Amino acid sequence: MPVGRALALVAGAALVLLTKVIVVVLVLLGAEGLKPEAQVSTATLFDLLKIALAVVALVMGYRRQKVAEAAQRVSERGEERETVKLHNDRFATAAGQLGHDSPAVRLAVIAAACRSSTSSASPSASRTCPRAGTVSALTGG
Repeated sequence: MPVGRALALVAGAALVLLTKVIVVVLVLLGAEGLKPEAQVSTATLFDLLKIALAVVALVMGYRRQKVAEAAQRVSERGEERETVKLHNDRFATAAGQLGHDSPAVRLAVIAAACRSSTSSASPSASRTCPRAGTVSALTGG
């Protein structure tokens, strides 16, 4: 079934359902005893206009709130990506120095990697630093 036809069917079904709901509500409120008027007064028209504008304002406010929430989520995801990128860059820089000749530089790299892993925004990041035996083995000391 083409999308346009499916949307038309859904819109038609929604209109029929809305009409039935309005009729049921009017019957429950006792609107069948109201007499039809030949001419609607200006005050009644203004009241109907106020109600319609209030409904439009309510829908627009709801939509504005949803758009703001979506923008906030996008912003938070962007910040998280930037944080992960920063940690990855730091780790890559430190990893490049692991083969350095000086044990002090290798120890500094291990300390930097430890700080990076414990401050990482990623929940799967390691939360423990290497033990002294591991550090001495890696630094050649």
